[in-house]
Amino acid sequence: MNAAGLGSQQSGDGLDAGQLLATHAIYQRGLFTLRALYAGWHFQGNAIEAAGADEQKGWYVEPSLKFRPGNYDIGVYARYEDVDAYPARNQFDEWQTGVNYWPVSNVVLKFDYRDRNYAQIEQQGRDFTGFDLGIGYMF
Repeated sequence: MNAAGLGSQQSGDGLDAGQLLATHAIYQRGLFTLRALYAGWHFQGNAIEAAGADEQKGWYVEPSLKFRPGNYDIGVYARYEDVDAYPARNQFDEWQTGVNYWPVSNVVLKFDYRDRNYAQIEQQGRDFTGFDLGIGYMF
């Protein structure tokens, strides 16, 4: 994909063009699903190349399993992702694990735990663990 002219909102800023390569795969067998994604940008332009930000990429892999006890659906998943972006504060890897519960087919209650670690030594004070609670509705 060529994003020439679309990589920046300001002309003459040294970001002339960009190409995005992305692929996404999903494998599903019964109640098991495996998802994976890779995306990488290659930018051209004097300023972005001088800053060392002309190559940025990230990927994740996520296995999940859905159980069906009684009339309710419960699912579990794990995800590992690695992001190498610019600036350095956006370079990290992260583990997530989570549980989803569907009390009815179009409503989901979500809980996940994450552990993020930053790649650059000067960013490692930003490492964190945390959890998220959420609710989703599909209409």
